[in-house]
Amino acid sequence: MKSVHLEPEAILAVGSFFVFSAVAVAVLFHKVPAENEKYAMLMLGALIGLVKDTFARYFASTKGAADQRSELIDLAKSVSTNQNQQP
Repeated sequence: MKSVHLEPEAILAVGSFFVFSAVAVAVLFHKVPAENEKYAMLMLGALIGLVKDTFARYFASTKGAADQRSELIDLAKSVSTNQNQQP
């Protein structure tokens, strides 16, 4: 059986979308008391930003960004190795 590797960004993207969807449905289909309406809209706006940023991070990741990350990891490993070798 082939194992499935789930990326943290994918889990975050799907999770934030479900939270946003649940809050949007609650705001749209349930009566929000007038005194709480501005807080409901504030929460919905914050979740829109969260979903936007999460999806931008997940779907905008390019091969170039992955290459840069791997180069940084290699550089960090070489620096760590050089520091460990010094007396």
